[in-house]
Amino acid sequence: MVSVCMATYNGEKYLKEQLVSVLQQLAIHDELIISDNQSTDKTLEIIAAFQDSRIILLEHKDSTTLARKRTINNFENALRHAAGKYIFLCDQDDVWLPNKVSRTIEYLQTHDLVLSDCTLIDETTQEIEASYMQLIKANTNLLASIYRNPYMGCCMAFRQRLLEKALPFPKHIPMHDQWLGCLAKLEYSVKQLHEPLVAHRIHTQNVSTSGSKSSYSLSQKIAFRYHLLYALLRAKLANK
Repeated sequence: MVSVCMATYNGEKYLKEQLVSVLQQLAIHDELIISDNQSTDKTLEIIAAFQDSRIILLEHKDSTTLARKRTINNFENALRHAAGKYIFLCDQDDVWLPNKVSRTIEYLQTHDLVLSDCTLIDETTQEIEASYMQLIKANTNLLASIYRNPYMGCCMAFRQRLLEKALPFPKHIPMHDQWLGCLAKLEYSVKQLHEPLVAHRIHTQNVSTSGSKSSYSLSQKIAFRYHLLYALLRAKLANK
């Protein structure tokens, strides 16, 4: 079984296109778990209109003021319900390329986490960058990944055993995708796939900076890396 985990919040503008691109790649026994954090637009109506038994809609109430933290918590809620052997993270505003699931599962036979490349598109689906990995010079070496996150969630899929070790998310991690990627690199095996499998949409409501200059202060960046490193060391020591 494949479990696709999506976090939504007021995503009506691009959601339908993304849901179509995901569902057409899933088998009848797969699942699309959507955790919605109190959307006030037509997000829930769009989801309901599909009338697809593979969709599992979860209500998530999170009043946290930080958008970054709300996103982490929303994804964690979806991931807690994932039953699949293979788990994909999914944004509400992207477009999956037609071979994303099949190509990723090929590499999940021999690796615990697969990080694919993606193209960057604008609000009208026009291509901005052909390769996100080249744009940020993505490096999945563990120390390099702690310094600069190469793990964009929409490009990631992993095996269930990584999720069992990763949950619950440590309280102060910078982002869920960086935690999952670094933990996989520390404990298991990671495949960096230089092949775009997602069209990642850049627009004014993105939580991730997707290669643009970070708005966080130096002290915030240092704190993020400290908390991530501390969580990874705890995970490593827990196995001894």
